[in-house]
Amino acid sequence: MKWRSAVVGLGRIGMGYDFDQPIFTDDTVLTHAAAFAAHPEFDLVGGVDPDIGKRGAFTRKYGVPAFADINGLIAASAPQVLALAIPTAGHGAALKQALTAQPRLVICEKPLASDLATAQAMVDSAERKSVTLLVNYMRRFDPGIAEARTLIRDGSLGTIFKGTVWYSKGLINNGSHFLDLLAYLLGDATGKAQIISAGIPLADNDPQPDFKITFGNTEIVFLAAREECYSLGEIDLLGSAGRLTLRDFGQRIETRLKVADPQFPGYHTLETEGRQIKSGLARYQWHVVSAAADWLANRRSDLPSTGVTALATQKTIASIIDTLGADIRD
Repeated sequence: MKWRSAVVGLGRIGMGYDFDQPIFTDDTVLTHAAAFAAHPEFDLVGGVDPDIGKRGAFTRKYGVPAFADINGLIAASAPQVLALAIPTAGHGAALKQALTAQPRLVICEKPLASDLATAQAMVDSAERKSVTLLVNYMRRFDPGIAEARTLIRDGSLGTIFKGTVWYSKGLINNGSHFLDLLAYLLGDATGKAQIISAGIPLADNDPQPDFKITFGNTEIVFLAAREECYSLGEIDLLGSAGRLTLRDFGQRIETRLKVADPQFPGYHTLETEGRQIKSGLARYQWHVVSAAADWLANRRSDLPSTGVTALATQKTIASIIDTLGADIRD
């Protein structure tokens, strides 16, 4: 059985990032459209975008119709799986429309919403309709990240006692990826964040603070880089038995274990040559839809990123912004 699938929003993550790549490729799957079109358990039946040019490009590439609104898509194609790849402010209204189709699953871009109340309402409405809500924090689906998580959880790196994150392009935009990922790796955020520096918000009012926050039992310091200089996304976790680093937004993952110092007896250092963990982020959207296919076919009992987990991340973001506001007022 193939699941009728559609993409709402034909911008970069919906269609654009890999538009110039072949549909069927083992190398690059970066968009919802390409993933649905390439995966054998999905049938891409339509797209939605108010831009007539994007609709035309979508139809020319994928050979299926595109519509100006969700209602037109639902009437013509009755999709069972929808990907919401539109700006965050429109997620709540789009989900409400999508749920009228009684889909089996909705994939929503991150973060869930622009505010906590809307995010909570989205999770509640999907639950009432018995629709699975998958949120596209794609790193949770990456095989390399899964392997790194196993190393942390089985104690291979010892106790993770401290970490740092470098992020750029705002707390909500890119910082949310790392907040969510650390909750996946280490456990939920606990307590309030401690603001180190308020930073300078982006033009869209996305804050960029430096702050300290605890995940599980581990204190993590977030430091904001400058997107206008270059994009930066790194995590560095120190454990009592080794170190885990994620570079280039998770495209390079390395562990270095503790070893006896070859020159100074009684001391320890980290091994010179680390172990590279293969990242699958060049095909991140493939991994997301593969997990969705397994879920729909009852081949797996859970999903790494859902409305519930994304709501927890949204609450963390809201708490940081509230604390940041209080610090500014003080």
